[in-house]
Amino acid sequence: MKKDEFHRRGLLALSVVSTFFFVGAIFGWGPMQLLLEEAGIFGCSPVDSRSPEECQTQQTTKLIQVNFVASATQVTAPVWGFVLDQYGPFPTFALLVVFILSGILLLMMTLEFDLSDHLVYVGFILLALGSWCGGLLMVPAGMYFQGNLRNRVIIVLNALFDSSAMTYWILWSLSEYAGLTLQQVLSVYLGIAILLFVPGLYFWYVAVPEEETEEENASLPTDETEMSRQRQGIDDGNTQHTTMIRPKPPSATTTTTDSAEPDYVLVALRSPTQQLMAYPTLLLIIFFGIQVGINLWTLTTTRDFLAHLGDDALDNRYLSIFTLLTPVSLVGTPAVDWALRKFGYPGAFQFINLLSLGSLIIRVSSTNLNVQILGFVLFSFYRSFFFGVTFSYLPTLLSADMVGRMSGLLYMISGIASFLNIPMARFAIQKHDGDFFITNMIYTALIAPCVVAAWGMGRADRMEQRWKQPKVKSESS
Repeated sequence: MKKDEFHRRGLLALSVVSTFFFVGAIFGWGPMQLLLEEAGIFGCSPVDSRSPEECQTQQTTKLIQVNFVASATQVTAPVWGFVLDQYGPFPTFALLVVFILSGILLLMMTLEFDLSDHLVYVGFILLALGSWCGGLLMVPAGMYFQGNLRNRVIIVLNALFDSSAMTYWILWSLSEYAGLTLQQVLSVYLGIAILLFVPGLYFWYVAVPEEETEEENASLPTDETEMSRQRQGIDDGNTQHTTMIRPKPPSATTTTTDSAEPDYVLVALRSPTQQLMAYPTLLLIIFFGIQVGINLWTLTTTRDFLAHLGDDALDNRYLSIFTLLTPVSLVGTPAVDWALRKFGYPGAFQFINLLSLGSLIIRVSSTNLNVQILGFVLFSFYRSFFFGVTFSYLPTLLSADMVGRMSGLLYMISGIASFLNIPMARFAIQKHDGDFFITNMIYTALIAPCVVAAWGMGRADRMEQRWKQPKVKSESS
């Protein structure tokens, strides 16, 4: 047992460090864009007849497109989610290793041998595919543990996923202050990958999930304890999906806790297709689709948004502040845990809406760079709540064998949002000279349907809780 515990702790430690350095790095695009600009990627040649302003516009547009295209590969996430559900976490982690090592090596070869700049697209696509595999592994990593530790592991890994956005800032700092070229910076990144992935492969291969005990059940909220027992009964008793949970008929010694209502099937006890098409699942998809679009838009356009406000003349000081504030997500994890315990998932989803709305209002209402710092703080807390709450919600709503596929579906939606962001970025940069006011206003207005979706999820959650509790109470022993 001690050996199994060591393997689980080793898996958790490697997951923490790997998540920070690789899983969410693609979202901290601003510093990487600076590195690529300094390396001359997509820049004009000395014999180009266009003006410097036209060259700069072309380079900025193409480099933003690299990030959008790489982020859009999230549409492949259901494939990796299926691999996760069908074959387990070890093959999924092996795919992560292959994608990330291949992406770094391709970028290094492109720079070393002066190959086509368009291979940068392929390099970052490979890095992004590795990110999606790593993102899908955050919930399974939490499910190696029981009790409250499970949700906390998922929340912390998602916070590290957010904080990983500063990884590219670390690489940019190596270039800026240590005088390293982009080629040398990528060599350092490759070394970190090898040091983490070799033991990571070992721990994902040997780790065994913690066994559930009554003591750990006691630390769970009542609804999760009851669901755990119901699921265990299904797994042990038969392989068919339970189609209905029915209350015992009332007798002379019992009284119902609820008035008569139609029989309800818990989402986790339905067939896979029915789980994906369930009312709360569809509301979650709508909510996630809009919010992840806001998240990706903010991360990808912040460098140019701040440049329009004058940050270029200040040596990108405020972009550095924005990036350095991403670890606020880690500081926000106790707040996420508190909100879930105090208000449940419905209240936590509305917290996400409030934080998102606050950061967007600051973007559209002020051109003062110092005021934008407050928006950066709200945005970092928003990301902590958004990913932590959403992905820790999945195991409480769905059956264990659907978590990978649902996570993959959410990542796919994120990829679609990246595609939709491309024309909006072009509109702001080319038609409005880098002024993002109109596009930021559009996203601010989209908070309204998110509020409605969170309200609907709250109603569905209350129905789920009623049917997870015993439907009868004994009045005498």
